[in-house]
Amino acid sequence: MDFKDGEITERLVDHSLGLRYDDLPADVVHRTKHLFLDFLAVAFGGKHLAESSAAIMEGVMDLAMGQSGPSTIVGQSNTTTAHFAALLNGTFAHSLDFDDTHREAIIHPGAPIFATLMAVAEKHCNSGRDVISGAVAAYDMAIKINKAIGEGIHKRGFHASATTGIFGATIGGARLMGLTREQALNAVGLNGSQAAGSQQFLEFGGWNKRLHVGLAAHNAIYALILAQHGFQGATRPLEGRYGYVFNFSADGWDVSKIDVPNGDFEIMKTGIKPYPCCRYNHGPIDAVMELTSENKLGLDAIASMDLYFSPLGHEVVGIPVALKRNPSTIVEGQFSAYFAAAAAAVDQGYTWDSYRKLQDPKVKALMEVTTAHPDPRLERFGSRVDITTRDGRIFSRHVPLATGEPERFPGWEDEVIKFKDMAEPILGVSGAGQVVESIADMENCDDFGLITRMLRI
Repeated sequence: MDFKDGEITERLVDHSLGLRYDDLPADVVHRTKHLFLDFLAVAFGGKHLAESSAAIMEGVMDLAMGQSGPSTIVGQSNTTTAHFAALLNGTFAHSLDFDDTHREAIIHPGAPIFATLMAVAEKHCNSGRDVISGAVAAYDMAIKINKAIGEGIHKRGFHASATTGIFGATIGGARLMGLTREQALNAVGLNGSQAAGSQQFLEFGGWNKRLHVGLAAHNAIYALILAQHGFQGATRPLEGRYGYVFNFSADGWDVSKIDVPNGDFEIMKTGIKPYPCCRYNHGPIDAVMELTSENKLGLDAIASMDLYFSPLGHEVVGIPVALKRNPSTIVEGQFSAYFAAAAAAVDQGYTWDSYRKLQDPKVKALMEVTTAHPDPRLERFGSRVDITTRDGRIFSRHVPLATGEPERFPGWEDEVIKFKDMAEPILGVSGAGQVVESIADMENCDDFGLITRMLRI
């Protein structure tokens, strides 16, 4: 894309609306199906594992006041309106902090985007190909915006998965609804006023972060329907004088990072999480497990662990030390480098069950001898771990790319295992298997509702 001053929003919308399914290489189609299966895995997991899910489910049903609709809520028998289904499914998918991540953009794109697409496609009887091409366009929209902003949005204290994610969700939904260019621009313009989500949850937990992306999906559908009926949104919502970049980025943005060659799809640069916690913790988890296993280090042999992060990573998972070293809630544990490294050393793994050990004496003892440090030489999610033993040996591991990054992307069968682990407790073995088969052949599905109905009980 080649930009002129004042055209950024319009050119992004044109790029996203102009993408055709036939333009997509086979590997992009496959990757999109892979990421959709991952979205469903974490949505089912969030639905039945997250301690916040009962409250959000009951609250939304109260807000719905008995309204019915065509849209599926994963793991439920009842259906609801598209915007409420998107709210719930998006929240469930982000509740374990187990959803996909784009390294350069520092964003979880899948939860707000697929929650929106699923609800809209079911209502409008779109095909599997429509959803695949809509997802690719939506990932491009959200990720290109956040690549241009970089760390600036986090420095300002906002949660980009929600604040930027809403723009991707909006353009993906606009495609499925068949909106005109003018209507799509109006919807994006409206969502310049609905972008929201602060990182205050980092101080003392709370469930705000989980709700952020659900609200992004919900609000995207609100704006799309209003725009469909002629409601006008602000022009230049991204680049304008009081637009998104002005309000949400501490560093402005680098528009050259949006200007990429055609065929360079951002969905191919999106990683998948093997551990249910903040992505900044994944490198240390990998390193601790590898170092203790390779060198046969028992817990009694460890004198100290030093963890190194990029300055932003250290700010997110390393400080304030008193809180990060003594997490008392799951959310605090998800964003504690101290807990992540200690739990990985104790269990030689990291799963949702790891949070049962927040008060485990062995984990707490290791957290006391663990220290997190900023290192400006490290970029994005890169990390380094030094383990010092009681007899004075030092074992080090630099992890520039954690497990699950595009360069270390899991195979389809690995994703099937993750999905079944999360979905079988709700759908059963047969039901989960049918969902996997349907998504593997998603491009040949003429009615996406045939897939979404499999997600009900």
